[in-house]
This record gives sequence, structure tokens and C-alpha cells, in this order.
Amino acid sequence: MILQNANLLFWFCKSKTPDMGTIKLCIQMKGHPDANLSTHIKVSKNDWGGNFKRFLGQTDWAQAKNKQLRTLEVEMEQLQGILRVAGYTLTPRLLATVYPNMVGRQMTIENVKLSAQSDQPKFMSILSLIDWHIKASEREPSTATAYRVRRTNMVRFLESIQRKDMAAEAFDEAMVLKFSDWLRSRVNRNGASISQLHVYKHVIFYRKAMTEAYRRKLLLSNPLERLHIDKEDSEVDLRHLTEEQIEQLEDLDLHLIYDAGTRKRAEHVRDLFIFCCYTGLHHSDRQDLSSKHIKLRKGALWICKKRQKTNIEAKIKLHPRAIEIIEKYGSIDELPKVPLNDNNELLKILDALAGFHMGLSTKIARKTFCYRCLNVWNIDRDTVATMMGLSSTTHIDAYAEIDENRVEQAVSW
Repeated sequence: MILQNANLLFWFCKSKTPDMGTIKLCIQMKGHPDANLSTHIKVSKNDWGGNFKRFLGQTDWAQAKNKQLRTLEVEMEQLQGILRVAGYTLTPRLLATVYPNMVGRQMTIENVKLSAQSDQPKFMSILSLIDWHIKASEREPSTATAYRVRRTNMVRFLESIQRKDMAAEAFDEAMVLKFSDWLRSRVNRNGASISQLHVYKHVIFYRKAMTEAYRRKLLLSNPLERLHIDKEDSEVDLRHLTEEQIEQLEDLDLHLIYDAGTRKRAEHVRDLFIFCCYTGLHHSDRQDLSSKHIKLRKGALWICKKRQKTNIEAKIKLHPRAIEIIEKYGSIDELPKVPLNDNNELLKILDALAGFHMGLSTKIARKTFCYRCLNVWNIDRDTVATMMGLSSTTHIDAYAEIDENRVEQAVSW
């Protein structure tokens, strides 16, 4: 394997004083952001040979300063070799951070390690950064699955640019744009184009990982610190089932499914999906429902349960249809427990049999509940947020919006 050395480029950085400046060293490596290091040598612009990257003239001062630059270059070469031996992967930022700490010290492995450890963590690639962020984030199973998808898409993106991995700090704004274009060019499992919202969530995930790693001093810099992403430009997925589609799903002839075992599991998943359309529960919150979450208030049954994702309690006054599904299985404790992957696979079958082709998911059931609350049952946004366990009514915008059905009910003229 050919080891890449840094390219060292001295340059004139002008100061506020006219025609005066400081000589700086730009450290460059392919695939990494540049890093700059000051030599602290102040000079008149006329005494600096920009093309030669050296001081002009034969004066003692010019010769002494040129010798100082040559010494810096030699020491940089030595530092790169020692860092490799010490187990570090070279980046311009690493060199720019460690070198000033070596002033007054001998260029030994022990001293270089001390200098590196004082300010600089070992190299972190973009994939190791994602792995670290996933491990550090305690999330519900569905969110963890989404995080793994974002890692998989990063692997595929790297393959598309013929890379196995890259430095985390090299995933800068320009690379984000390249990644976004690549992701938008792909299609999802249903053959539909990737939405802008899906791209947005990926980029936010990577930026959050980068920000947290930088805050914990696992990275020397955060190349996405100034990245601005306007969420309003993202297309919000508000897909939901209409009342006719809910009835169609409930009346669906499951005998079209040949295997009896699969047919029975599909019936369970259909019931659970309909249950979520009338309660707004997420898959993970539905999975661990028990009698302790059932409350009786003024003769009505309620589900009062903290959401796994936010720890905010959802307070749901049960719809008669939701109660019918509970009674079908005997009690809330007897509702079928279906693993997420099995649930999703069976929803695909139901989606195809019903002819919806919309990618049924528990999230769509949750959005259906929100839509019906706002536009069919005419429930105010504050109450909807309370039933769905949302911290603010602004989050409702990610689930549903008011349409002409609500307006028709509200306006009497």
C-alpha cells in the first residue's frame, strides 16, 4: 500500500497593516479538509516570493527564515512517520494540532504520543463515527432500525464513489451535496423516488453524529457545523388511509393467502394496524401494551402510556372500534405480539392484496389516526397532541394537515 504524505504549502496571509502579513503553512492531503498552521513569521509582502514559497533576497534575515521553513518541512516529514508508527491515520488537522505541541521537545514516539493524546483523538472514519453514534444513542427498536438504514446507505454511497470508507472530517458540505444527489437518484422498496424528507433525515443524522463527536472531543473539527438545512423545503410525507380504504382493508378476503399460518398472522397484523388507526400508537408502544395501561374514567376506557421514544405520556380515550379489537382477543394483554420485521413483511402482503401500493406501515396508521382526529372527528390540535404523546402541537404537522373536510364542518354558511 502506498502511504500518502501531506503536501506542505507556505503562503502569505495578509494582516490589517498594509503590505504586511504572516507566513502560514497549508497542510493538504487528498480526501481530507486542509489545515493551516502559523509560522508566526511576520514579513512585508515585497520580501516574500509567492511563486517560490520562500523569502526573497540574500540578507542574513532572509536566509535564516528560509532555513527555519526548511527545518519545519523536515520536522513535518519526521512527525508523519512517527504518527504512522504510533498507530495514527494522518490527517492535515492532526498534523496541525500535534506539531505546535512538539515545540521544545525531542521528536520521539513517546513525545509525539503525548502531544497527540493531549489534544487529538485517534482517527475516526465516517463509518466508525456512525457506529459510535448508533451505540451511544439509546433508541426504541424502530428508530435503531432507521439508524442502521442510514449506515447502510452511507456504505452504498461510498461504494458508488469507489471508497470503502473516508475520514469523518472529509464528509464536508460538498460531500453532503454529493451524497444527497446520490440518494435522491435512488428508489425505495416500492419503486418510488426517494423523498426530500428522507434525504433530510439522513443529513440531519450525520450532522448530529458529527456535532456530538466534536462536542466530546472525538473529532478535531466539525465540517458540518455551519451546514444549513431548511426543513420547510422538505416534502412532508402525510400518506394516510381514507375511510373507504380502512373499510376495504377490514373487508379484505385473506383466503387469498394460501398458507394457513401466514393467513392467521396476516389477520393479526391487520387487526393491529386497524387498532393503531384508532389509537395512534406506534409499533413499539403497541407491542408492550398491558392491562396496567388501561384506565377507567367516567365510564370510558383510556390508554395512558408513556411513549418509548419520547417518554411523554399518551392519553388516549379509546374509540369503540379499538375496544372491539381488544374484545376480539379477550383483553389488552392478549393482543398479538408481532416482531417489527414480521409486522412489516405482512403489511406488504396486505398492501398488495388491497391494491393500495402505498407501503403500509405502522407510521401510516399513526398518520391515519391524526388525520381522522383533525378532519373526521373534528378534534382540536392540543387534544390530538396529548393523545399521540407529542410534546408540542407543531409536531402534528409531520402527521397530518387540516383539509376541506374540517373546514366544511367548521364553516356553516
